[in-house]
Amino acid sequence: MPTDYSQVLAKGGYLKDGQWFCQCDLPPRLLTSKQGGSSGKRFLRCQQAGNDQCKFFLWEEEEATVREQANASYLRLPAPRTPTKLNTTNREPVFNGFNSKQSIAATPASGHSAAKLKTSPRYSPTPRSEGKTSPPVSSEDLSPTPHRVRVDHESDKDKDFTTAILKLLRSSNVVVGASTEVRLRLMIRSEIGAYQTKLQTCEEMITDLCQELDGLGF
Repeated sequence: MPTDYSQVLAKGGYLKDGQWFCQCDLPPRLLTSKQGGSSGKRFLRCQQAGNDQCKFFLWEEEEATVREQANASYLRLPAPRTPTKLNTTNREPVFNGFNSKQSIAATPASGHSAAKLKTSPRYSPTPRSEGKTSPPVSSEDLSPTPHRVRVDHESDKDKDFTTAILKLLRSSNVVVGASTEVRLRLMIRSEIGAYQTKLQTCEEMITDLCQELDGLGF
């Protein structure tokens, strides 16, 4: 029965940057069979010997077909969720009930500061219905927008992290199927994208708040 990519994965082998690696994370050796009907046929095998040799095995005549299957399994990945920059232009931080864009003017009588609201189009107050409050921003409103991105644009950091996890699983003799590996890579990339979006939002909010404080003279 011809070998397929899922069988290679089950034996610890994987394809990375066009190079085959065995479960030991080493490039396999190309050997020639000397047994029975397969005598003279060449195959890829773990380069280590004895008890250190892993189960990776692939006939040379089947290598091209299995390579195509490996590449196709990555190209069929769903489009990743790419973080998008959130527009914080109209976000108005509020301090002690006053809009941060309010001007602070001293009154002649008391010498204390009084807040006067600037009702420019950009900073005009939002009308509210009596007895109702604005609904909180849900996590869905902050979710990144899906984009169609080629799979080979996956960052080196994502690849290294996923490869480290797969290596740890294989070292514990956990068999990871091809479809499971695909889902694992997608899940990691999605989680990293969501984290980067939240981090970018926090950084932009901090920058806006610092600018508001500078404008108020703090």
